[in-house]
Amino acid sequence: MGEITVSVLCTAYNHEKYIRKCLEGFVQQKTNFAYEVLVNDDASTDATPSIIREFEMTYPDIIKPLYQSDNLYSKGVKITRDILFPKSQGKYIAICEGDDYWIDPYKLQKQVDALEKNQDCSMCVCKVKIISEDETRVEGYYPDFLLDEGVITSKAFLNIVLKKNAFQTSSYMLRADLYRCYAKHTPEFVNVCPVGDVTYLLYFGYAGNVYYFEDIMSCYRRYAIGGWSEKTWSDSNRIRRHFKGMVKTYESFDRFTGGKYHSQCNQAVFGANYFAAVDSKDFMKLLLDKEHTFFRQSPKMKIKILLGAFCNPLLKLYYVITKRIQRSNM
Repeated sequence: MGEITVSVLCTAYNHEKYIRKCLEGFVQQKTNFAYEVLVNDDASTDATPSIIREFEMTYPDIIKPLYQSDNLYSKGVKITRDILFPKSQGKYIAICEGDDYWIDPYKLQKQVDALEKNQDCSMCVCKVKIISEDETRVEGYYPDFLLDEGVITSKAFLNIVLKKNAFQTSSYMLRADLYRCYAKHTPEFVNVCPVGDVTYLLYFGYAGNVYYFEDIMSCYRRYAIGGWSEKTWSDSNRIRRHFKGMVKTYESFDRFTGGKYHSQCNQAVFGANYFAAVDSKDFMKLLLDKEHTFFRQSPKMKIKILLGAFCNPLLKLYYVITKRIQRSNM
């Protein structure tokens, strides 16, 4: 086995329903280089460890697990950054959580080739299919808009990610040397952010250009049982903490970049406050925003905020209808 080119970092906890498909996507990769898969089982109480051991025995040169006796995530440990990455050997880092999976056997090869050819790119992403927890429905895509394949400049990429959630973790490939800086000299916006995927996009997007593949190479499982999304969006207190954390993240990133993207960060803060208001129904503070961001919103957003402030039932109806239309178009 030659020198490792890619280290795949995977976190798993009580993923017995999903982990087999995830691991199959890893071992089915067709590459002209060696790669490794570091899987952290975070003290699962179901059959997840035994499934991982099965793959470890069958693919010992690829699957390299860590089995925890205590749940590290509950103790605030950043597992990908502080547990898996220090053990990685690759020139590049790919990330995929245990409830998501890859569907293109050439994903790693395509992304490595793109980053080798485009040395100005700090990361590579691809289009991702959003599926229901039971895989019976396609619920959307990341990104959900037309985007040309190829190099996206740092400025254009940050304009996208500060505006909307457009890229999903299972698509990420990062340069390990930059990840080392990210881990060793972690910026404040990373530490205050309630989710890890956004900070990768901000940090690596600021560090260089990004290569995008229009090919759908992975799947994101929405509301996986026991997953972060299921726990967060079903709990109002978690929702409020999440969006408060996102506000701090964008404000901190604004400072990190010396105000280079101030208007975009301010818009991102407004967006986080909007989604918090959808839960709390406190839309008036958006109308009275101190930087008058409301007046710079699109007509559609202004209407939604006004409905939320003065006729919230109509805003709820709007979301119900929108969701039905989206599903009918899948």
